[in-house]
Amino acid sequence: MEAAENAAHGKVMNRPLKSFLLAMTAGAFIAFAFYVTTQVGAEAMPWGMAKLIGGLVFSTGLILVVLTGAALFTSSTLTLTARASGRIATWQLLRNWGIVYLGNFVRAASVAGMIYLAGT
Repeated sequence: MEAAENAAHGKVMNRPLKSFLLAMTAGAFIAFAFYVTTQVGAEAMPWGMAKLIGGLVFSTGLILVVLTGAALFTSSTLTLTARASGRIATWQLLRNWGIVYLGNFVRAASVAGMIYLAGT
């Protein structure tokens, strides 16, 4: 529990710009993984093969998030442990959640826009 609190505290103490950029990076990884798993040639493949490849690609996106230290909103909710122990204030928790959510959304939407504009 202490390790989780330390990790959560560290995330909240990042500068807002750093948190936003890390969130945008995670948004891109997940957006590309989602696009590949749901759109690229899946209709021409056997159902099981499409699901297997989709799982591999999406898990690769999640692995990239972890290895690069990017920030997904779902993992940022872990900062609640630091709030519960009193190491951060409620406003710090909510600010971090807002920044990370916005960064994830902005990058995912921009990737979707690029894919749309590319005509694929």
